[in-house]
Amino acid sequence: RATDACGNTATCTQIITVNDQTPPTLTCPGPVTVSCASQVPAPNTASVTGVSDNCATGIITVTFVGDVISNQTCANRFTITRTYRATDACGNTATCTQIITVNDQTPPTLTCPGPLTVNVVPAPDPASVMASDNCGGGVVVTFVGDVTAGFITTRTYIATDVCGNTATCTQIITVINIGTPGLKSKNISEVITARNFEVSAFPNPTTGNINFSITTPTKGSLRLKLFDASGKQIGLIQRDDLEASFENQIKYNIPANVSSGLIFYTVTIGEEVKSGKLMYMKN
Repeated sequence: RATDACGNTATCTQIITVNDQTPPTLTCPGPVTVSCASQVPAPNTASVTGVSDNCATGIITVTFVGDVISNQTCANRFTITRTYRATDACGNTATCTQIITVNDQTPPTLTCPGPLTVNVVPAPDPASVMASDNCGGGVVVTFVGDVTAGFITTRTYIATDVCGNTATCTQIITVINIGTPGLKSKNISEVITARNFEVSAFPNPTTGNINFSITTPTKGSLRLKLFDASGKQIGLIQRDDLEASFENQIKYNIPANVSSGLIFYTVTIGEEVKSGKLMYMKN
């Protein structure tokens, strides 16, 4: 208002507009990577930082908007885009996003059955394999195959989780197939009686030296092969001077580089082959 000396007045007005159109600011938590869907953290508005507004007064409210899943290839491989929103006293809003990656790269665990010593290799049995996964869920166990070397069969199983991660385990199967019902155990020796000859191997167990006693009804030649527990041949002895109805003696020293374990042998006379085993306890 303006007033002159005689009291005359006039007024004018000024328009001041307060118009907050500026959204608040906020900062979402950083990216997170987990292995399993069950490990995805729950939404937490308290984890949002840097919440402020250009107008100092008033309350800013932070809310969780939602999760959007993308790039999913299995139950435990996908990406979550998590959105939070901040709203100031005038309804101005701003959003931020957090990226959560679920990426299961951990293979399942499995335990094969223990080693076997048998006369005949049994059929594969995936149900005998114990398997589990870090993320839970189903694990499928399948038989891969057998690899046989000498007397040893290495059987492999594979476990596959829901995301295709795999792990394998092996079972060792030792086959002792004497071939005739004439096997006899006599204290510290192993005796194999065949239709045409008898083999005795001692001492059993041995610490390095093996004595073979072979009795055959006729003169002839002999081939003696020895194998370690892995099926690798470690010795070969050939004799062409076998005496009939006589205990032919053969001595064999186990090589120093052979580890403790079962020692297998085969004795061939003519067309007849006999097998046996001894326990080697290395000094």
